[in-house]
Amino acid sequence: MDFQRAHSTPCVMDRRRGIPQARTPIAQGLLSPKSANELAKRVRHQLARDGADIVAFASEMIAIPSENPPGTYYARCAGLIARWLRELGLDVRIVNPSKQGPCVTGTFGSGGRALYFSGHYDVVPAQDRAQFKPAVRKTNLHGRGAADMKGGIAAMAFAIRALAASGFEPNGRLISVSVPDEETSGPRGTVRSRRRDSSSTTRSAC
Repeated sequence: MDFQRAHSTPCVMDRRRGIPQARTPIAQGLLSPKSANELAKRVRHQLARDGADIVAFASEMIAIPSENPPGTYYARCAGLIARWLRELGLDVRIVNPSKQGPCVTGTFGSGGRALYFSGHYDVVPAQDRAQFKPAVRKTNLHGRGAADMKGGIAAMAFAIRALAASGFEPNGRLISVSVPDEETSGPRGTVRSRRRDSSSTTRSAC
């Protein structure tokens, strides 16, 4: 996972990392090319400021051995994700319909439609316990799940936060979804959560 300049760029947010108020909010609806370019510039700037925190979030997840099988550390990993999403200012919800695999959502915006940023926090079993010791080498973060896909969960969460901090107001909701059981296509996670909340995902996209 490449986090170029992640450690050379200082993080200026306070400890809670909440979503700041944008100086010039961008209105809902279709953006003009000029507004889209302005938004993209603000998002890139915010992500550069958050680089060290993105690495920290991913590293904390990597350190939890949420191997599947057996799925022993699912609750611990889900709890960590929920804490970070709250600190990013998202509206957090934890559902556990299987009682064995918590699913975590973090929402920005309101309304019926939703765009889901979906990822899984389970990982395939490690060959060596050292794989759960995250390490940054040059511009890459190494460790079990750095690419598949704890790094992705961190990146998607901070992408939502960057949009919010940049003044973007979605016509609907942006939702970070973190689930277990992807590596074995098991019954916990996305499938079970989708059955439970089928009405809430109508006319939505991932």
